[in-house]
Amino acid sequence: MNKYIFVTIFFILLLCINSNLFSQTEDKWTNIDSYENLDGEWEGKAISLVKINNFNTEFVSLLNVSMTFNYKKGDTIVSSIVKYDFADFLKDLENIKEMKENGHTKESIWKIFRGMLENGFFSFDQYSLSYNNSGLASEYFASDSEGDFLINKYRDTLLLIYFKPAFILGIGDSGFTEMIFRKKLTFM
Repeated sequence: MNKYIFVTIFFILLLCINSNLFSQTEDKWTNIDSYENLDGEWEGKAISLVKINNFNTEFVSLLNVSMTFNYKKGDTIVSSIVKYDFADFLKDLENIKEMKENGHTKESIWKIFRGMLENGFFSFDQYSLSYNNSGLASEYFASDSEGDFLINKYRDTLLLIYFKPAFILGIGDSGFTEMIFRKKLTFM
């Protein structure tokens, strides 16, 4: 008898937990109706897959991509920075047998990539590069043939959807098609 009561209570609890989880994660995404909802600083992250076939085996790794933007109510310009973090990618590349055999280190590989990408457009830090992606608010938040900017019903999360991969560096990276932004909380 106790076994059946335990099983019944377990299933009831399981159903309650599942229904609660689904109701919490069900966001209603809509197109941005007003820039006023976007006032503040936002941070987004995505991952770009990198495949390189120049070695005896196919090399696959990841690039972490982050984007921040800041919009102040009434402004016509959105200030934005895109940053690529190469640290994990370089560590994976350094561990390839051919790289080790040729004496390459994380630092020497980073020098090679910096040389390939240095064109005055990017700023470089240790194992990362960034660039200014600022623009007119009317263009930055526009839903057009390239993609959509959507906002959740609580106005604290944005979803950027591209209809084809975007932000590709050209080093075998795939770019990304989605990025979720969270509004940074500010304390006065």
